[in-house]
Amino acid sequence: MKGIRNLFKSNLFILLFALLLDLTIFGLSFVFLGKVEFGAEVFIIPIICLLFGPYAALGCAISQIIIGVIFDLNNIFYHLCTFFIVLLAGILVWKLWYASLDRFGLEIPNLGNYSSFIKMFVSYFGFYAVIAFSFALPYDYRWIFDFEASLSISLLLLLFSIYFVNYVKIPVYVPRKQLKSILPEKVYSIIFLLIMFGALVFAVYADYFVILFMLALVVIYLSRPYNPQVFKLERTININLVQKMTFSVLLIAIFLECLFLIAHILGDYNDILATVDNFGLYYLIHLFSRNATIFILLFLIPFLFYLYYLEKNVTNPINSISTSLNVDLISKNSNLMLKENLKSISNDNEIKKLTNSLIQMESDVDKYRNELLKVTAENERYETELYLAESIQSSLIPTDFDKFCENKNFDIYGIVHSSRETRGDFYDYFQIDDENIGFVIGDVDNKGIHAALIVVEVMTLIQDYAKHYDDLSKCFVEVNDLLCNTDVKNSFVTSIIGKLNLNTGDLFLVNAGHNYPLFKYNGQEFEYLNVNKGLALAIQKNVDYEILQMKMSPGDTLFLYTNGVTDAESDSEGIYGEDRLRNILNEHSSDDLESIISSLEKDIDVFCDYQEQVDDRAMFVLKFK
Repeated sequence: MKGIRNLFKSNLFILLFALLLDLTIFGLSFVFLGKVEFGAEVFIIPIICLLFGPYAALGCAISQIIIGVIFDLNNIFYHLCTFFIVLLAGILVWKLWYASLDRFGLEIPNLGNYSSFIKMFVSYFGFYAVIAFSFALPYDYRWIFDFEASLSISLLLLLFSIYFVNYVKIPVYVPRKQLKSILPEKVYSIIFLLIMFGALVFAVYADYFVILFMLALVVIYLSRPYNPQVFKLERTININLVQKMTFSVLLIAIFLECLFLIAHILGDYNDILATVDNFGLYYLIHLFSRNATIFILLFLIPFLFYLYYLEKNVTNPINSISTSLNVDLISKNSNLMLKENLKSISNDNEIKKLTNSLIQMESDVDKYRNELLKVTAENERYETELYLAESIQSSLIPTDFDKFCENKNFDIYGIVHSSRETRGDFYDYFQIDDENIGFVIGDVDNKGIHAALIVVEVMTLIQDYAKHYDDLSKCFVEVNDLLCNTDVKNSFVTSIIGKLNLNTGDLFLVNAGHNYPLFKYNGQEFEYLNVNKGLALAIQKNVDYEILQMKMSPGDTLFLYTNGVTDAESDSEGIYGEDRLRNILNEHSSDDLESIISSLEKDIDVFCDYQEQVDDRAMFVLKFK
């Protein structure tokens, strides 16, 4: 189908298409009707020319010369006249469409509104008047009525062709260039109205003077320039509801007329009339079957009023709703404009109910937008806090392991793995004096930037008091009292602080509500070390903490962690747990410290199926050499 549509973009193809179609229709009509004087192909000409323009008119005009020469070689002058008459009438039907009634904007032939119907019938009758006048002159004027009797077939084909071309989206021929205006625009409007009036008069009363008057007006009207908007026309349009309705209604009406016309052609016309004489329909059917134009006009005029009513009360309000809704609803002004546009639709029918529903919907959308803006602002603030918390935490956690352990008899390594929402886990290590190092791990029961600020305070206090007191338990007592006096917003901190004497290997540990550490002693496996848990920091003042003292030998290793390790959760297997932690540490106990933590991190990720966890996890390992 796409290839066929592309063919209609070629002017040469349009010319050949019109030529061959016109010859084909003539051939079929000659075979079935046996008439040469006025072939049925004449009725296809306005359809082709309306859709495909001057090149189609030229093809049809050439076809008429070929037909004339085949059947009457001696009358060349008459055939040339026929050529120019068909060419003029063909261009006229196309010109009348694109140069008149652009109330809805210039558009390709369609059945979408009452204005299009008026343009279509005016264009068709302009062609009809030129052909009828030109061909009727050599004959008895009564021949015109036989011409009118076949009008229904042509209109049926016209409606079907317009609908079909739009449905399959075949490109139509639109004007290519702008012409200069000869007469004022008002004069062309008056001429157009006179042509319309003349077409109606001719449809009822066929007279030579009416036809001659119309021809003169048509020739003048052909000089009207096209509106510049015509060059922006789309080659195809979509089929709308009005087109489908009007096509269906007119199809039924013209089909009924065609039944009478076929009966008349087959010779059973009088018998049909006799069967309905008792119902008083004889003269009505006789009028309709002998003068199809009157039937169509009697039907067309009320139908146009119906179309006008339909557009005013249905399609135009729907289009207004569609246009109003096709706006950016983010700004407040656009919402106010939408409300005003919807309220301006005053139709008291189902459309009004729809409009009221849309107004209510717009109010709901406006309310939702305000809530969304509020939530978005909160989320942006929250994301900013998380970013700041992560930056603060990252800047505080030391990672210069090699430099700190250089030329010393111990190794250390640590890691903090932050989740999306919390930033409260930490570890730290520091030099107390020439013989001792200190270290700490902790978990703030909070999240976001508040947790990060508490981490800053806790790490600073612990490092200061660890250097001030030889007894680590007193360090935690002081830190706890200070935190209780500080506004930490109902937060608390679990922590373990440690001190290692590098000369003697003496290890001191104090536990403030934290997880039990694991200790590898004398080449054995890792086991949990029972460091008595005191109360977590920042809960209550005047709390005493116990200190655990033990000695580390070369090769002994201490592993500290936060509850984000053992509480890591899998959808299918539950929590990671203390047993699995101990087993993994023992599997990799002979590895270097970085490898131990890396192996543990990998095992946790596999266990959790790489799903993001809700809690941070921190790990710190110390090995005495």
